[in-house]
Amino acid sequence: MERGLKNQGNNMDISEGIFCEGLWNHKLLDRTSCRGAIFTPPIGLWASASDSHKNTTIKKLGELWRNNLMTVNRHFEKGFLNAKRPAEEYPLYGPNIDEELLQDRHRSLMQVRALWGQSHGKNYKVPETFEGAASSSEGGFTLATIYSDQVQWTDRLSSYRANFTPEMKALINDSSFDVLKHHYEAEQ
Repeated sequence: MERGLKNQGNNMDISEGIFCEGLWNHKLLDRTSCRGAIFTPPIGLWASASDSHKNTTIKKLGELWRNNLMTVNRHFEKGFLNAKRPAEEYPLYGPNIDEELLQDRHRSLMQVRALWGQSHGKNYKVPETFEGAASSSEGGFTLATIYSDQVQWTDRLSSYRANFTPEMKALINDSSFDVLKHHYEAEQ
């Protein structure tokens, strides 16, 4: 998706820079109110929680994300074209996505980053934590982590990007990177 946005003329470096730095130094915002969060909701119905209310919430959240991705899949082929991927790649991914999402064979999470802050002089309550940790039968995962400190936020995002494999970096940055060729060469 990131490369597709780049190919459409969007400057991803600006938005990525804002996400990496956070809003703590924004001149219109009260620095003490700024937060960054990483939300990792489940995709599908596989996740569970021991509390029945939280379990219902987690299941509904997973269902909403699954349905959202199924909607996105309807536009996936155009995304492949925008990302300048080889046309023969799409049939390997697109038609199977709905089936995979409905079967819940994969334990997947969506990572969503968010930033917020409030104007100087406002006194809204700013959350320090998020009630919503849940565990699945496959082990625990954290639904949300909120950062109130810029250093912790930037360190977290630096470590996230540092863990990208060379293939992930190539897929994002190199429009000529051939996923299929790389995959078949790695198998041999």
